[in-house]
Amino acid sequence: MRKAAFALLALVLCLALAACSGDNVEVPKGYKLVSGDDVPYRFYAPTQWSVGTGTGNPMAYYSIDDRSMVIITTYVPEEGLDTIAGFWDYTEQKYKDIYGDYEFIEKSETTLGGRDALRCVFTATIGEGHYKVMQVITTYKNYFYVLTYTSLPENFDSHLDEVNGMIGVFEFR
Repeated sequence: MRKAAFALLALVLCLALAACSGDNVEVPKGYKLVSGDDVPYRFYAPTQWSVGTGTGNPMAYYSIDDRSMVIITTYVPEEGLDTIAGFWDYTEQKYKDIYGDYEFIEKSETTLGGRDALRCVFTATIGEGHYKVMQVITTYKNYFYVLTYTSLPENFDSHLDEVNGMIGVFEFR
């Protein structure tokens, strides 16, 4: 009897520890979780999008035929880059230096994960293709987080509602 009670107690303890350590994520309806437990945010994509981590960063893409994609990247701020606007100015200059046909389209204030963010849109030749790009930049716990949506210009608007949905359900932990 004593062994059975001890075994039951051990089982209850193990289940309690598993429940405490597990991250019970409530995934928004119509979405799937893209990010893993190794990052301090939850990135969700519509269920019909494909997901991957080919670059080591969580990403979602629309399809094999339409490679419109959303990727999350994290940056350690360099000395002197302590604002979102300053980070964008620095990054934009790099884009102008690296990408051909860079053309700024617009920027506006928004939110990402409940935090103030900057939304920037531009077009550029990247590699051998011409793309339209939207980046949403915010800070969290001393890092910059950038959600980047990249698409062929002719496909950009057709996925914008879905991408805005991803932005809307993105959350920091």
